[in-house]
Amino acid sequence: MIGPAVMYTINALVLLPAALAFMFAKDAQLTLYALIPFPFLAYLINRAGRKIHTGFIKVQESYSDISSHVQENLNGIQVIKAYASRKEGDRKAPQSKRKICG
Repeated sequence: MIGPAVMYTINALVLLPAALAFMFAKDAQLTLYALIPFPFLAYLINRAGRKIHTGFIKVQESYSDISSHVQENLNGIQVIKAYASRKEGDRKAPQSKRKICG
């Protein structure tokens, strides 16, 4: 997984200066106007990302709680089935003894 990370980093480090150089060569004033919103956008995206991450963690914790509850219920069902099966076997045992012993 390091391969794509290195590739994207190199891609960004090469393309950003190249794009900025091209933009400044075409129209420096327009390029400056285009770059003005970037610090504000970076700040807003960072804040939104943190809020989304916090919400995502809460959702994952609730999924974990639900999963644990379901797993406990399924284990309880297996215990009840095993207990019922044992009772059924205990009830049938005397009948099979009579058949064998005569």
